[in-house]
Amino acid sequence: VSPSHPSSADYRVRALSHETGAYIGRTSPQITVPGIPGFVDPLQGFVATMALDGERLYVGGRFQHVGGVRRAGVAAFNVASAALEPWEPTVGGPATALAADGTRVAVGGGFKSAGGARRSGLAAVDLRTGRLAAVQPPELPGVNALARSGDLVVAAAGSEVVGYSASRG
Repeated sequence: VSPSHPSSADYRVRALSHETGAYIGRTSPQITVPGIPGFVDPLQGFVATMALDGERLYVGGRFQHVGGVRRAGVAAFNVASAALEPWEPTVGGPATALAADGTRVAVGGGFKSAGGARRSGLAAVDLRTGRLAAVQPPELPGVNALARSGDLVVAAAGSEVVGYSASRG
């Protein structure tokens, strides 16, 4: 993820070769937080985390639009084309950690809502629909890291580390 130009708060995801690190010609639409025209605030928006799951790249951070399309906190891109996917699980605050498992993505951050429901810091979102998954993890404000191993998802928030079952919550 890099700014479209050095003084810009508009970001894009760019595909790089896993062998050489060279740019391979695929770039996402701009990832932005609308602000005051002509004023660039580097803290205004950011991309903090990414998770790859099959043909989709999930991106989280503090942003409100991708290519002019409303996407709050999280977005998904097609890996082959870098096109924005229709997946749209609005998060009410920054998403700073993601972990995908093929059917759901755990989203962690400093948010107070996800998918239109009250969720503090940790939510499970269906990868197909973008809606909250049937099983939800415990609320954990300020999640800054997530890791997944099989059914276990481990979340870190400040000095707390919590593990939960993705299938049983």
